[in-house]
Amino acid sequence: MLRFYADKFVGICGYLTQMELIVGAESAPGTVRSSNAWDGIKSDLARAKDLCNDIGLPWTVRQLEKTVQHLSPNWPAESRGLIAECRDRLQEELEEQVFLKLDHGKVSYADQKWLLDTDIETAFPSTITEFQHAGRCYAYDESTACMFHLMRVVDFGLRSVALSLGIIYNNRAWDGLGKAITAKMDDKYQNKAEDWRKVEPMYAEILTDIQAISRGHRNPVLHELEKKYEPKEAQYMLTVVEGFISHLAKNGFKE
Repeated sequence: MLRFYADKFVGICGYLTQMELIVGAESAPGTVRSSNAWDGIKSDLARAKDLCNDIGLPWTVRQLEKTVQHLSPNWPAESRGLIAECRDRLQEELEEQVFLKLDHGKVSYADQKWLLDTDIETAFPSTITEFQHAGRCYAYDESTACMFHLMRVVDFGLRSVALSLGIIYNNRAWDGLGKAITAKMDDKYQNKAEDWRKVEPMYAEILTDIQAISRGHRNPVLHELEKKYEPKEAQYMLTVVEGFISHLAKNGFKE
């Protein structure tokens, strides 16, 4: 996916407009042509070329390169035509593409760097791709698809919890994991090992997360095809699942 930044497009248009104005002024009868003006035009062409490269407009880049090669203060009228051709090429190239605008509050979720260099990436690197798929789905208003990817993320975390408890993980039913934690918590205090007493509050939080996610979201996503999710629900679950996996990572869990 190419990131198209509107500010760079505006910058290209600004440079082209500025160059056309300068060349037009230099073409006026009786004008003493300034070498500084033409140096400025070449500089603007180079900047416009860099911006076109950034947003993937190869045909406009080629036209800009051609313009640089033929630009000359001795032929201001011809030079003006070359710059106008750059604008035409830009318009033609953009007509072949479709651009989507993301809501400001969703931009961070579509960022390819989201969650990189975090505790989550360190402990659960395999979840990053799923997290980013979920984030992009949310940004594109595909809320149900977002939820699907988030449930895959949750599976990664629950596998590590099951391993820590020494039980077999069943990704088709999270109840077994919840019941195992509940059984340990319901045991008489004097029967609980000292190590378990220290970590029980942490597992209590995990149990709460499991119950909330499983009851309210996982089962409908996988088993009720008619179930649809709204953006607010997807946003909520993005926060919940990120917090859940982050909590596991900070407490020493890993894939």
